Amino acid sequence: MTTVTLVAEDGTSFTLTDRELLHARSFTAISSLEDHITTDISAFALSKCVEALKFYHSISTKESSDEYVYYAEKAVFEAEFIAVTNEQLFDMVLSASKIEFESMLEVCTAALSKILETLSIGEIRDLFGVEDDFSPEEKQQVEDELAALGIVSQ
Repeated sequence: MTTVTLVAEDGTSFTLTDRELLHARSFTAISSLEDHITTDISAFALSKCVEALKFYHSISTKESSDEYVYYAEKAVFEAEFIAVTNEQLFDMVLSASKIEFESMLEVCTAALSKILETLSIGEIRDLFGVEDDFSPEEKQQVEDELAALGIVSQ
């Protein structure tokens, strides 16, 4: 068993075994060639990736015949894992996507979708920094088309 050092964009480093990296496909491929991987991932998001990689590795190697215990431990971990700010959750989603860590990506995107379900369109725009769906020219075109149909735009 070999170890691999992951380095965040700020220089913070984390050490994992090659087996713990198995859940992150892009790290798995790189770790077969290198034992020191520098990323453009924030220290916070990389620490969460490492935390999840270690958890999923440990739970997959446990010798327990009780499926309930497996799912209960997983549910508790995942609930605590996503207890972060919206900005941190976005960072975690992007990081999980970058390293092709499907388990983490699924948990984070499910949490994100639950957040988005509760927001209005305006709040979603604010959250993602979207000023408007249409350019001024597109807005004018829509208004002209609505006026031609006798519909007053709001």
